Amino acid sequence: MKAEWLETALSELDIISRDDVANRVNPKEIDALVGSLRFLSKEMAELAKQVQRIGRPRDLAEERWILELANIYENAFSQSARIGPLKQRGDFYELLQLSRPTSYPQNGKLSIRQIDRLLKRRKSRQLGEDPPTPVRRVRRKPTIEVNWAILGDLLKPE
Repeated sequence: MKAEWLETALSELDIISRDDVANRVNPKEIDALVGSLRFLSKEMAELAKQVQRIGRPRDLAEERWILELANIYENAFSQSARIGPLKQRGDFYELLQLSRPTSYPQNGKLSIRQIDRLLKRRKSRQLGEDPPTPVRRVRRKPTIEVNWAILGDLLKPE
């Protein structure tokens, strides 16, 4: 990252180079720049952790709409936004259905699992916890280990 490199380069200047730079630029501005670069590189590292590496791409507009609607629901009704069981979806789900934009033609219906995942992630962020990392199960084909010495003995003609 160039921000980290620049911050390191400015911090590790030798005395003569630092004096040359100080003659051209106010030293307090250099220190402020180094602090800002440190902050920027830390925030960039946090953003890099949130990048999705596998799976279907997230629909960020729909996620933001669901989260904003959850905030509105909780502020208006003083109840937590949650999705109930199949027969009793609840008021929040009805509000989602009623306020759903028609500009999402690629999505046939709201995925209950997606909404539930978003609300759980939102709740863990509000509590200051790290969101749970989803476990991705990979199916592996069964492997057969062959003992070639025994197989060779069996295949030898007598």
